[in-house]
Amino acid sequence: MRKLISLIIFSILLVPNYQLFAQTDEGDGDSGTPAPAGDKYGSDPDQCKMNLSLYGEFYKQKNYADALVPWRWVFNNCPASSKNMYIHGGNIIEYQIKKTKDVAIKEKYIDTLLMVYDQRIKNFGQEGFVLGRKGVDLFKYRENDVQTAYDYLYKSLESQVNKTEPAVLLTLMQTTILLHKAGKITKEVGVENYAKISEAIDAQIAAKPDNENMTKAKQSIDELFANCPFSDCEALINTFTPKFKQNPTDATLLKNVTRLLDKKNCTDSQLFFDASEKLYEIEPSAEAAVNMARMARKKNEFSKASSFYLQAVEKQDSAELKSQYYLELADLNFKDLNQYQQARTYALKALELKPSLGKAYLIIGLAYASSAKSCGDNDCTQRAVYWVAVDKFIKAKNVDSSIAEDANRLISTYSANFPGKEACFFYNITEGQSYTVGCWINETTSVRF
Repeated sequence: MRKLISLIIFSILLVPNYQLFAQTDEGDGDSGTPAPAGDKYGSDPDQCKMNLSLYGEFYKQKNYADALVPWRWVFNNCPASSKNMYIHGGNIIEYQIKKTKDVAIKEKYIDTLLMVYDQRIKNFGQEGFVLGRKGVDLFKYRENDVQTAYDYLYKSLESQVNKTEPAVLLTLMQTTILLHKAGKITKEVGVENYAKISEAIDAQIAAKPDNENMTKAKQSIDELFANCPFSDCEALINTFTPKFKQNPTDATLLKNVTRLLDKKNCTDSQLFFDASEKLYEIEPSAEAAVNMARMARKKNEFSKASSFYLQAVEKQDSAELKSQYYLELADLNFKDLNQYQQARTYALKALELKPSLGKAYLIIGLAYASSAKSCGDNDCTQRAVYWVAVDKFIKAKNVDSSIAEDANRLISTYSANFPGKEACFFYNITEGQSYTVGCWINETTSVRF
């Protein structure tokens, strides 16, 4: 449990929840459920308006300490006067919570903060939206009350769906994991929650791809799921197999199933095969096509896999994903079809779209090295192929440090197989001169022994 809590704290530090709320409150202003006629400013309208103005001036100056007393008067005496009073009240009370050292007084302020959310719902509605924020703050200040916080957050997601704030989605994922660890949520419910959370944040990112807060929230949510105890293949398959059998033509379900199984490397499962085929029938998108390609490759149907990869490339708009498809196609041609020149062609296409794709250079280098016997007619010219192969391995680690270990291993292996001086001396090939490797490779390099 302690390890899990540390992971969650790391996630919160990575993306502070308050930064994941919208820049302005949804429906900010005094709109909402209207107060009954004549009741907006309570029994003493003049006093209400005066305190509204007074706390408002302090609030504008971020003087939350002096704003407290007039704000409290408004909250207690004319609660239907302004929706902004509740929005501002959250910040005013949180200031007191953070400043107060006395534990008992701090708890009373936390009670007040939760009451602010309740009164806002009572007077201005937006229950689903407000419950999300209440759940986030309840979990932040009372971590032991996980179940109640979870209930608020889940109800918010059910109501807001794709409009659920990123902070709410992240906190719902955290509470889901904690409740599973406590034995109150099954693996299947945990997986279902992640699928709903992931779908909601993905929809928001699709609508606003440049929003960094949403992207960071997704990264934290995905990291939590990747390290949680219910993210194994068995749980995913047990959760989604009956759902798939019940609704085999639900495109949203099929996308969730194939994405999650692919993310957790569960692509050998029958469920992945069946869901991929059905999704391609219903919606032959780039994602569906690439799933079909991967499935065909696992079945050793390489020609079919190649065809599906090309369809995926054609249908895909994202340069990032298109480069990945080309990379996989290059790998297929190299490893499975022994089509080395074609492997290079696709690897170069991947690099056109993503120049930092070091794995593409590794494939090219390995394709060169595998052609040594056919690209020379003697020991010197055959081994000379390793010069250009090593050039590619060096290039690979230069553009992508994450593959440096693999690149260095290949550099060491093939450098040890460079031709010797004696073997090349008879062909007037000397150290440092420029040399062009022939056949399909046709690349120029420097001679070294």
